Amino acid sequence: MRSKWFSSEPESERFELFRKVSINGLPVERSSYSSFAGVLPISLPDGIRAIVYPDAHAPACHWGVLRGIFNFAEWFRPHLIFNSGDFNDMYALSRHPKSPKIPVPSDPQEEIEASADLLRLSMQNGPASSKEGRPFWTVIIRGNHEGREESALANFNPVWARYLSPGSRESITSAQSLMNFSADEPITFISGTGETGGFDGAALLNEHVKVKHGRMVKSIPGESARATYEKEQISIIMGHTHRLGDSAFETKNGELLFGIDGGCLVDWRRPEFDYSTLDHNWHLGFTVLIVHNGRVHAQPVPIFASPDASGQIFQWFTYCDQSGEIVVFRCLDD
Repeated sequence: MRSKWFSSEPESERFELFRKVSINGLPVERSSYSSFAGVLPISLPDGIRAIVYPDAHAPACHWGVLRGIFNFAEWFRPHLIFNSGDFNDMYALSRHPKSPKIPVPSDPQEEIEASADLLRLSMQNGPASSKEGRPFWTVIIRGNHEGREESALANFNPVWARYLSPGSRESITSAQSLMNFSADEPITFISGTGETGGFDGAALLNEHVKVKHGRMVKSIPGESARATYEKEQISIIMGHTHRLGDSAFETKNGELLFGIDGGCLVDWRRPEFDYSTLDHNWHLGFTVLIVHNGRVHAQPVPIFASPDASGQIFQWFTYCDQSGEIVVFRCLDD
């Protein structure tokens, strides 16, 4: 039987540790960016725990798998969560051709609302969690899909992008404004330099690990992240590829670089992914971060599929508690 929590520190102690986090050189309570363009430095003290959610493409996300991760998050009690981009899909606004045999599954407003639901559920470890154990801050690194709604609105009337939302204090065409996030909520959206979407924004953790969406795509899991850290010469946790894999490399000066393709949380049976093929090589999974001796230690967590006694397929994953016992988490059915 698993322990009640991964770590049993009191909630007040967990919060005091979080207060030692600094963003761009300032204590977290004084650096409440609602948005940031570029690479945002974040300093994490020892003992900090975090979860990195990869591409989910709401509303085409795999809600059964997400419920399993929310169950894990309630047990793990992360101080922060990161999202490596493409939390929404905006299929209705895609410039790519769509098969006339496959109906558009939703309109843009439905996709915006599903995306907001996904992020808010992540921010509270799922709908059934208690207030204790919830992450204190959420960092979203925008992917290439989050810009579709902004481009559609700005292309129709460029002046709209120059108006600010009273709630978010961002452009009314931005994803956070459309999802009704306010400037005082504990969430930061990172974009590329010049507030361009998708590929160039990142969170820089303890000066040696970047969490980003990424742009390189290799067919072998883990190779996209490897190519990225070889190019940038810094450890990488990335999304974009929908593949799960990792690799590590020791440089000539003895520094260890690692790269993680963070997997995905999508339901590829959905029509949003009609561009994929049967050998798309995608993998369900997420990444867990723990800081020790100033270093960010990252563990990709694959999600497996197995038949139960009745022959029905279900998803599951494992994680070790602090005593070394393997804890099994079953993903709830859709």
